[in-house]
Amino acid sequence: VDSRAREVIADIHQMVNEDALPGSTIRLFFDGWVRRKCLEASEATYGRYLVSVNQLLEFLGPRAEWDLSRLTAGELTRFRDKLLARQSAQTVNFTLKVARMALKQAVKDGVLDHNEAERVSALKVVGATERRAFTLGELKKILAVADDEWRGMILFGLYTGQRLNGRYYAAPKLCLRLRLLVPLPRERHTQS
Repeated sequence: VDSRAREVIADIHQMVNEDALPGSTIRLFFDGWVRRKCLEASEATYGRYLVSVNQLLEFLGPRAEWDLSRLTAGELTRFRDKLLARQSAQTVNFTLKVARMALKQAVKDGVLDHNEAERVSALKVVGATERRAFTLGELKKILAVADDEWRGMILFGLYTGQRLNGRYYAAPKLCLRLRLLVPLPRERHTQS
């Protein structure tokens, strides 16, 4: 019923205004938005946006082919809660922020009337994020995708206990591959 109603409204809009009603599938919109961010943000920031968008599209599965206007706060809340099972509250909040930014752009572009992501509450972050050491299996996965320079840096960190802060990564694309290969445990959280 919703899709048929949209078709009728789109047809009326086109007859009156002689142009198509702005619209997009969820996948097309988010893919286009993140491509624009490649030009507007640093490589590291673009990489984080890309990971967030890909997580949302993966969560939605075939629903990513729906019209963007069908993306609801309820759907985004379910996405947030699913991410929380394997990521820290801080990371989940960042991913939700990316969705808010993208949908804010959709409102500016006239594709949407309102931003459903604004209705989704951020999670309260409790305490500092505790990091743990990689397991031997995780280290093997990391070393398998690292080039010689990174292999040396990883082994140096392993034997000295040093770690690289995210702002100092020389190769963000490798770091993104590593994050996708080795999910880290999440921190304790509560909803705000």
